[in-house]
Amino acid sequence: MIRNRKLLLPWSLCLVLILLGAAMLSQALSPANQLCTIFTAKNDETVLFGSNEDWHSDELFLGFYPAEDDQYGSVHIGYRDGTGQLNFVSAINEHGLIWAVNSLPKSSLNPHPDRPYSHKADNYFSTITHYAPTVEDAIALSRQFDFGTSMEVQIHIADATGDAVIISPGPDGELAYTRISPEQDFLLSSNFNHAIPGNGKQGWRYDTAYAMLSQTNTYTSEYARDVLDAVKLDMVTTFTLTSTVADLKKREITIFYLSQFNEGVTLSIDDELIKGQRILPLEDFFSSSTVEAGKTAYRKFEIRFRAAQAGLVLLVGCILLFGFLFLRKRIRRHKP
Repeated sequence: MIRNRKLLLPWSLCLVLILLGAAMLSQALSPANQLCTIFTAKNDETVLFGSNEDWHSDELFLGFYPAEDDQYGSVHIGYRDGTGQLNFVSAINEHGLIWAVNSLPKSSLNPHPDRPYSHKADNYFSTITHYAPTVEDAIALSRQFDFGTSMEVQIHIADATGDAVIISPGPDGELAYTRISPEQDFLLSSNFNHAIPGNGKQGWRYDTAYAMLSQTNTYTSEYARDVLDAVKLDMVTTFTLTSTVADLKKREITIFYLSQFNEGVTLSIDDELIKGQRILPLEDFFSSSTVEAGKTAYRKFEIRFRAAQAGLVLLVGCILLFGFLFLRKRIRRHKP
């Protein structure tokens, strides 16, 4: 307990500086949250799904998993993180059901331990990839899952019929379902929760993509690519690693590598699954010039990010040192 009231202010100021420094240091040592921009766009002929995956890694992979027992075949897009773990961030199955996720500020959920499945043990993303041919099936499965006590993402799912949904935490602690209506040509998600106003910010990426998707309903894979190109990220804190345009009726995906939109690789889901199970580096599908350009751009991003981290760590150190010196000076001044 501080008995000298004259020391209460400097002690309090020092504590605030320490807490501020600790928060800044934590931010400095961690990459930014995964962001991503995702949309479903449709007309009478076409159903397209576009997705930018924004994160930290240039070790990118495609996983091919043919049908097995009662599980559908699927193609997965992912990256290897700093621990060496391979993470898949999007997948499309042989029926044309596809999913990807946006990050959100954490929201509370009501736990449902009585349900037959849990996301922690059974993984909802894997389950819908293996067993859901349509959005309605994916929604039905979500109601059988316990997602725990909180959620930091929303899940954008679409299928070959043009149906689409964003599954996110709702204001009542239950899952909310934002559906594409028959009158809508597109459904768009970024990093704000359609179900809870104020849970995340709308931002320029959403505004840009919304304006472009609103300009026409003559959607083509090339136009979807242009939308993704317009909202790619090359910031201090994050970078667009992969961009995917999926033609869900044709069951084809076109992938772009490390923000290089001048070359896309189009793969037939059916043809790739016939070749058997395998996990391949994404760079194997692209020309050497595109790979080098992508890696060069990513290295520049990494240098900026690490420099920002170092600068922030130095700033935190200065704040803590100032607080220590200030407090020591005040203590010495008030010694009897």
